[in-house]
Amino acid sequence: MEKLTLPAPANALFQSVYGVLGELIQPVSPSGTLGRLGAGTTLAARWGHRRSTDVDVTVPVGTGLGRYDPRRDARLVERMAALGATHVEHRPRSFTFVFPSSKLDVVEMDPQLAVGHALADVDGLPMEVYSNAQILCGKLEGRGNALPERDIFDLAVAAELDATALRAAVNHLDDDYRREVVHRVRAQADQYRSLAATVLDPTDSRWQPLLSDAPAQAASAIETMAYALVAVAYGEQGITLGCSPMIARPERPTSWRCVQA
Repeated sequence: MEKLTLPAPANALFQSVYGVLGELIQPVSPSGTLGRLGAGTTLAARWGHRRSTDVDVTVPVGTGLGRYDPRRDARLVERMAALGATHVEHRPRSFTFVFPSSKLDVVEMDPQLAVGHALADVDGLPMEVYSNAQILCGKLEGRGNALPERDIFDLAVAAELDATALRAAVNHLDDDYRREVVHRVRAQADQYRSLAATVLDPTDSRWQPLLSDAPAQAASAIETMAYALVAVAYGEQGITLGCSPMIARPERPTSWRCVQA
């Protein structure tokens, strides 16, 4: 079983809210889980590349988080307030609890990549945790018109520390959306450089250059990790291979011939 130690102050928040999740979420979860841990805090626990304050928990679709709408059943909100939450935001399938030095998000959703999560020991407590590929896929999909600086940073780090997971996430995207992500990341470069030093806190000097270079490195990784379509044709003259990069100008494949011996 994987053992993870969350970075502070996320670790203290996780241990504080764990019992409430077990009491109120686990009994109504269709899979019997009290939630799955993911997002950048989990990557930070595995890689130690940056500090992270938030705890992100997803529960399977069908859990029915709406049952804890405080107008009908205020137990979840009241228990979090008793633990120190100073503000709560509620939507039909999500809760955000703001604490003095950290934040807890509980969202009802299934992962884009269906497999990969597994039970882990998180700060001494059993908890299902998403794989790196599942987390990175979530960072690439559903972020609207702009990726948060932390996501661009994490994608650039992933290209160095877990290229296999990033490749799986990249190739889960369809061609058009992948091109759109590359464009958005590059378009955000100036904004990223102006904000990264204030919103990111790398733990090692190795990652300091990414406070300026991450958009270029992340965009390049997404492009180069995209699988190619290869067409093979057999004929009297030999074997012809047609290679179409999935990301760049797929309408113009490059072809070459390997003549049979």
